Amino acid sequence: MKVLKFGGKSLDNGLGIATVLDIIIDSYEQGDAPVVVVSARGKSTDALLALVEQARRGEAFDEELSRFWAHQGEGLSLSFEKEQRELGRLLTGISLLRECSPRLEDALVSYGEVLSSKYVAEALRARGYSAVAIDSGDFLVTDDHFGSASVFTEVSRERCQALFAGLPSGTIPIVTGFIARSEAGERTTLGRNGSNYSAALLANFLGASIMENFTHVDGIYTADPEKDPTATKFDRITYDEIYNRGLKVMDLTATTMCRENNLPIIVFDMDTPGNLIKVLRGESIGTFVGF
Repeated sequence: MKVLKFGGKSLDNGLGIATVLDIIIDSYEQGDAPVVVVSARGKSTDALLALVEQARRGEAFDEELSRFWAHQGEGLSLSFEKEQRELGRLLTGISLLRECSPRLEDALVSYGEVLSSKYVAEALRARGYSAVAIDSGDFLVTDDHFGSASVFTEVSRERCQALFAGLPSGTIPIVTGFIARSEAGERTTLGRNGSNYSAALLANFLGASIMENFTHVDGIYTADPEKDPTATKFDRITYDEIYNRGLKVMDLTATTMCRENNLPIIVFDMDTPGNLIKVLRGESIGTFVGF
């Protein structure tokens, strides 16, 4: 079993989401038993935070909210009626009170991941595959430090394994990144870019053989290639080398989780033309991180 993690840019409408679906299906057909972790699609998190600010200032947000929903459902017959009612109610409450607590902001921004997982699962079903959207809040348990909560690993592991053991055979799980719930059941988030940590936790809990991280960079470099034109890409690198060189793969918590649990990672670029073909052929692209 492997974990496939997709960043928000790779999940956006058009070629992005179509490529993601092809990669998931290919992994499934190859017998990899993929577990998929998704971020909010495109710039959904930024759009939700912008809506929060508009509501907090008492500004009209109906037009921007309509655009948000149009983007979320593009290409499928999903209406997200329940989510539309909930999100509208929360924004109206913020507008009336002119304030938004960290607790409420976590509840609002979580919709990006929830909608993303439902969209990808529905798109796979439309192609004839059995897929189910899973809210990581159903198994990730945290403290109540809203905005950057800490995960209670052992209880989360137990809940995760019980949930996945009950899934029908052949089902492709599409799991939300970034979000969780407190012991009291309130929505929490793991901090911006916490989806990688969610994926690393899930891979650890389920005993994955590898985590493939599909993003907008084509691997790990000796330096920032945008600042240093002489920077070169590693085809393969160890965790020790990463730490010794001070290089960044993902956020530190996710990288440390993978290293401590002997989990290799491959960092793939979704944006470079032709990379999809190479991924589907099993050709070596990106950077392999191991031991």
